[in-house]
Amino acid sequence: MRTHYDNLQVQERADLAVIKASYKALAHRYHPDRNPDDAEESARIFRIITEAYEVLSDADKRLKYDAQLRAQREAPAAARRNAADTSAQPTAQGHSFPAEPQGLIHFVSPLIQKMEQALDQVASNPAVPPAIRWLLSPPWRMILLLQLVLALYLFRELYL
Repeated sequence: MRTHYDNLQVQERADLAVIKASYKALAHRYHPDRNPDDAEESARIFRIITEAYEVLSDADKRLKYDAQLRAQREAPAAARRNAADTSAQPTAQGHSFPAEPQGLIHFVSPLIQKMEQALDQVASNPAVPPAIRWLLSPPWRMILLLQLVLALYLFRELYL
């Protein structure tokens, strides 16, 4: 699997200056105007390195991308560990349900309740900065909970 780091020929821990220098060198080398004999292939490569630079040069996008890379690298190993039976497995309470959205309801409900309790504790703590408390307000809280449910559904083979 090629990554944006591979496409820019930099290490994953490279700082912005290294990323920028590599992008400039590669963009100069593969710009379609500089390669009229193979403009189509040069344009394809140029798009790839430009996309990589747009992600890796933006701190927020890079953090998200790095998290996705870690998840992709960890998912196969976790899937192999849990590959014994993905159709139905007992929960901690001994109940068995299918690894489908309907079966997740019994699994997700207690987790949502626990997460809401934890968020309430954090939001009520006076030592928590106002910006964090604002992020824990109801609209943002709903987004957090929906992300939890979505993550559990997408990675249900790992949890169930």
